[in-house]
This record gives sequence, C-alpha cells and structure tokens, in this order.
Amino acid sequence: LSLMARASIPKSAVLSTAAATPTPEPQPEFFTITLLGDCTLSSGPYNDNIACGYRKVIGEDHAYPFAETVSLLENDDCTIANLECVLSEAEIPSEKNFVFRAAPDYVNILTEGSVEMVTLGNNHVLDYGEEGYAETKNTLSGAGIAYAGRDEWTVYETASGLKIGMYALSFGSDAQIRAGIEAL
Repeated sequence: LSLMARASIPKSAVLSTAAATPTPEPQPEFFTITLLGDCTLSSGPYNDNIACGYRKVIGEDHAYPFAETVSLLENDDCTIANLECVLSEAEIPSEKNFVFRAAPDYVNILTEGSVEMVTLGNNHVLDYGEEGYAETKNTLSGAGIAYAGRDEWTVYETASGLKIGMYALSFGSDAQIRAGIEAL
C-alpha cells in the first residue's frame, strides 16, 4: 500500500503492530431489590384510635413497623413498597367504605424502615381527594422517597448506581400500561 492509500483506510481497520491487549471478561454485577406489598400505615378513621388501632400501637415509634426486617432492607440496593394510604392532614374522606390516612410524619416509618421507593398506583391514593394525594407526594419528596403516582412513571438511581424504572397505574387499560412502560 502506498502511504496515500493507507491514509484513506479507516483507523479502526488498520492493524496495530503493538501487542494486542486482551479484553477482560465482563464480570456480572448483582443487585438486591426488595419488593414489599401493601404498606397501609393506618387502620382507618374509625379504628386508628382504639387500643389495637395503628396510631395507638405505633404512636411516635416510627421504627416499630419494620423493626424486625430493617436489617434486611437496609442492606439491599433498593426497597420498593406499595403505599396503600395517603400521608395527609386532609379531613374530608372519599365516599367509600374503607379509607386510609396516616399523619404526614408517618413517612418516617418508611425512611426508618429503609424504604427508598413507593408506588401510589392503587385504590387508596385518592381516599382524601386530590388534596390528600398532593400532600402525600410532597411528603414523600420531602423525605427523599422516590415514587410513581397514578398513571405516572419515574426512574430512580440507587446509591450503587442501579437505575430502576417504575410505572404505576390503578385500574387502567392495556393501552395505558403499554404506553407507561414505553415512556420509561
């Protein structure tokens, strides 16, 4: 090859005369994600203040609900729960049989339990209307807990660099679910 012809060959196609360095074999990375079911931080307005009601049992001891599992949850990469109540001071419940509202400071149950992410795509997210829903989202944000609201998606990056995408929907169509997942 002439020098002129060699210059027209893409650099990636030119063989190096230096000793080839072997490409290291990629090593698998392992992450632990813990999925919790419904976290209802309330017994409901009629039962919360009875002797065995949530507020009477928990009181201000926010560590109590996850006391026996926090050692597992704090050692994973991410704990995700379904928050099956609102965190709100709103006083007017929806007209339905079962409504669940926890005081906003009960977000500390989640943080002390090492819950990093929640879904709000469930049938109790509007138990105290849009006001309760908005206050819940603001409370979670203020506590540093990632969430996906109803018909919303979010991407959360863990301390270990893992990115987790979540789409949440309550009572939606197949088309909504596909669109939500594609949005991720």
